[in-house]
Amino acid sequence: MKHLHEDKNQSPNEFNQPASIHIVMNQEVAEIIQNCIKHNIFYGVFPVVGDGMTCNDERSITDGSGVLVFDLQLDMLKPLSALMNDIPINEPITIALYTDSSEYTYFVDTISFIDAVNNRIKLCPYNPSPKYGGWVSFDRIHKIYKVVQVIDKETFANRTNII
Repeated sequence: MKHLHEDKNQSPNEFNQPASIHIVMNQEVAEIIQNCIKHNIFYGVFPVVGDGMTCNDERSITDGSGVLVFDLQLDMLKPLSALMNDIPINEPITIALYTDSSEYTYFVDTISFIDAVNNRIKLCPYNPSPKYGGWVSFDRIHKIYKVVQVIDKETFANRTNII
């Protein structure tokens, strides 16, 4: 899993400040964002920390980049079997997982398998290292966001905090 705040030297609040970033997007992504605005659906950019989604091809999402996402607006109180057709498989997502302290943390990953019988999903990152991925109980998931664009390191580093 690619933990968005796994750097112990990085303050988790560092990315909680509103910021402005100039993103060049294609027509499809622009239409998705316009739809989010029209229907009051959350969209935003999350930072990427770690190498769980780093690989040797064009899919790679590297440490220091950002991901533009929108909320899939899944009713997480429904059983997993009722949501199976609405959850992207083998596509990059950002997932908010409840921690042991009832807060949540974010990961960039892909879901490779949905096991509705055992109420769990299998996370499968692009990085083939065995230290990443694994099964996650659906009960631990707070939100699932669809990644619509990766923002390169340089562009993401040039974001401006809004005061």
